[in-house]
Amino acid sequence: MRARSIANCYRSWLPCARTGLGMGFNSPPISAHSSVHGFLCATQTALLRPRSPVSKCARSARLQAGRLSPRCFLKVTGPGSCCTRKNRRRSSASANSFLPFGPTPSWQPAPPTTTSMPPGSSRHGNGLAGGWSPQPLGGKRHLAVTFHRFARLPGMGHSILGACLHSGSALLFGVECLVERGLPRIVLIGLPDAAARETRDRLPAAFAQHQLRFPKSKVLLNLVPAQLPKRGLPLDLALATAVLIASGQVQAPAWPLLAVAELDLEGQLRPAPRGILLAAREAQRVGATLCVAPEDVEEAQLLPGVSVLAPRHLGELREQLQNARPQPVQARPGTARALGSRPAACLEEVRGQEHARNAAILAAAGRHSLLLQGPPGTGKSLLARKVAALLPAPDPQQAIALACLESLHGPVPQLPQQAPFRAPHHSVSPQALFGGGRPIRPGELSRAHGGVLFLDELPEFARPALEGLRQPLEDREVRIERAQESACFPADSLLIAARNPCPCGFATHPERPCLCTPAALARYARRTSGPLLDRFDIFVEMGPVDPALFERPPTSPTDADAQAQLQLAQEVQAARQRQSGWSHARSASREQIQASGIRSSAQSLLTEAAAKLHWSGRAYLRSLRVARTLADCQGSTTMDDHHVLGAISYRPQQDPQEGSPLPAPSSATD
Repeated sequence: MRARSIANCYRSWLPCARTGLGMGFNSPPISAHSSVHGFLCATQTALLRPRSPVSKCARSARLQAGRLSPRCFLKVTGPGSCCTRKNRRRSSASANSFLPFGPTPSWQPAPPTTTSMPPGSSRHGNGLAGGWSPQPLGGKRHLAVTFHRFARLPGMGHSILGACLHSGSALLFGVECLVERGLPRIVLIGLPDAAARETRDRLPAAFAQHQLRFPKSKVLLNLVPAQLPKRGLPLDLALATAVLIASGQVQAPAWPLLAVAELDLEGQLRPAPRGILLAAREAQRVGATLCVAPEDVEEAQLLPGVSVLAPRHLGELREQLQNARPQPVQARPGTARALGSRPAACLEEVRGQEHARNAAILAAAGRHSLLLQGPPGTGKSLLARKVAALLPAPDPQQAIALACLESLHGPVPQLPQQAPFRAPHHSVSPQALFGGGRPIRPGELSRAHGGVLFLDELPEFARPALEGLRQPLEDREVRIERAQESACFPADSLLIAARNPCPCGFATHPERPCLCTPAALARYARRTSGPLLDRFDIFVEMGPVDPALFERPPTSPTDADAQAQLQLAQEVQAARQRQSGWSHARSASREQIQASGIRSSAQSLLTEAAAKLHWSGRAYLRSLRVARTLADCQGSTTMDDHHVLGAISYRPQQDPQEGSPLPAPSSATD
């Protein structure tokens, strides 16, 4: 067996020694010493591994690889690499692999300019990795050698960009592509996610549907920077564009192109599930042209000054890139919608409940947190929805900020025209309430930024979800820390909560008896912690409504009264913003509120109430802020006694955790 292997190596080595190994263009034959050395190495390899004839010639060549520049390669293309006729089929895989080979120090490879190339070939192929194959020196058993030199692509700069979602925003990264000789395969590196890795199987089919040539060799795709995880947005279109440029089918654009779309097997562009508005904001920042699916054009054009391309398929994308500067899609009429004014509140739909309606106006004017308690069917949920309609419409910058938060969850058809209203179910998890996931997305608290977060049936929420509200209510932002990323979302929302007085709901009903035991009342009251209840500014007890009120005209405060009070409050707050630098009492300190104007009798009244009712320092400050907002709604710059009495009436007279009813409305606030 070993003798036969030595004979096979000699048969494959002998033609190479006679012809000087056929180095091709201007290459002298290898010296006798090198030929004998190669034969001995091949013989040693055959003795060590007699059952691997495919790698005999390769192993003997690799032993001399240190004497040649790493840019030079040999490719075996002739039948002479086979040791025997029996093993020619088994060695076909080795015949297509690159073998580093080195000449003797007595000569250097001739420059490419002295070599004749076959018609239709190119030395560099538009900068692509490539080469040419000189003809064999004659004889079907001779070796033909191909010289390759790898060059950097002109489009390997970051003219093709992709986007990913990271830390609650969109980050851009460069897409590089290199087409080189080798077995047909697609290599994708740079921390792509699972969806991006599946693109390797979709691209060849998408190219074939539009008569585009996909390289039948090794395609290397690199996402820069490599340390950034690429997830959240589709990368199909960016990778396909890089391959088109690398294969020479289109020229690299002279401007940065941000491609965010998905490709199907027919080469059609599919919309991204989320994040288009964030990608458009990054494209606006760097001055790039955004290329998206036609369904995402409206969302991308919500930001002014963004150039958008919207090809339907890969063939149309090639036609647009062939132009010197393709024309972007024109904004459709009505796409960038103007923000409307405050919609009608329809506060008159809540019949009766004068005290609760006044509290709703007060909460909207000063953005105070509100807790509603009462039996079922008294209008707590309806009143909470009306508070959102009382809030002013967001300005353009606030509308874009809200739309960017919503873009992390899904498509945004238009900018919001009114303050958001979010009412999650009581089974919501802490992650859904505050934010989380991969990539990190904002929760319900942040999605209600600038609007109302309504928690109906407050005691039914999970304890971690409720206790997690304590810090965001004070800081007005949510900070999420994870091992790989962190995010900070705004959370300046108006919190409104509603609850029943007991499990059966009729502890405070004047006619229906309560069926709960004292132990059940105590357990129900303990579901909501005292520190959380202490962070509510306004407490309101709502009782049953007389059915006769539904047939009578609406009572005060009407919608006109509410709009008048809110207008007075806005004028006073705007003047205070110009003079003192703060507007809403919600964000003011005790010194700032007292400096704005308060009578000594009102100050003494508030101090006496805090001592008798055992208020905490937080409760004292919140009552002072409510009194300041009451004065704003009446157009007064100084807080009087009736303003302080109204603020005291909106605080519970006893500990709400004891299950006792909240105080009845005071005449000072009606």
